[in-house]
Amino acid sequence: MRDVTSSDGHLKLWTQYMLAWKAAAAAGPIGGPLQEAREADKTTAADAVIDRIVSDGFTATTDYPACLIYERLMARFPNALVLLGIRTTGKAWADSVMNTIGQAGPSLSVTPWTFIPTLREFAPITSWVFAATNDAIKVDPITNSITSTPGEMAHAHDEWAKHVHATVPADRLLVHKSADGWDPICKALKLEVPGGDYPHLNDSKELAATFRRLQLVSKLWWPAVALVIAAAATYLKR
Repeated sequence: MRDVTSSDGHLKLWTQYMLAWKAAAAAGPIGGPLQEAREADKTTAADAVIDRIVSDGFTATTDYPACLIYERLMARFPNALVLLGIRTTGKAWADSVMNTIGQAGPSLSVTPWTFIPTLREFAPITSWVFAATNDAIKVDPITNSITSTPGEMAHAHDEWAKHVHATVPADRLLVHKSADGWDPICKALKLEVPGGDYPHLNDSKELAATFRRLQLVSKLWWPAVALVIAAAATYLKR
């Protein structure tokens, strides 16, 4: 997700894939000519993303939004290992999402963050990824807020895991929890375990605090602007 915004051109390609995905989802009955055409467009958009990822030197992908095209990645790279990261329960995933990354869309969809082109383009993607995970997850198209219940979110986690198990051959799949660390990954890849601790990013408390700060700035933005205008008007009047 970090590289989507920091690597030149990636965000635009993911936006195009998101639009192709939405068009395919709205194309009508499966098997109809329009639906088949939209699915072909979605595949083309996914391939464009993958081509850019490869041409920029990346040799692996992780997390949203790349996990949403894992089946296309499998087709393009038949020897690649697929790692399914899961939480202890679907509820644990749902709680984590709602308190952390699920706040990204609504936090970035308001001023002053909408004045920043990259964040304005990024905000819809941060919420769309959940809708693309499972039909049980609903997202408000205006605010980019997740409107599903925790139960629906937990169901989406469990259904995603079932779908991955059903579509990935057992000899290519590694089910992994972050607490498992390096050992099972390195064993599957036939690599030595790296020195140092297993990487740990996006701490829940830190993320939650970050989004609270973003939301606070948004709430104070227009009052601050009004105060500056009033001060300027008073100064000019004097």
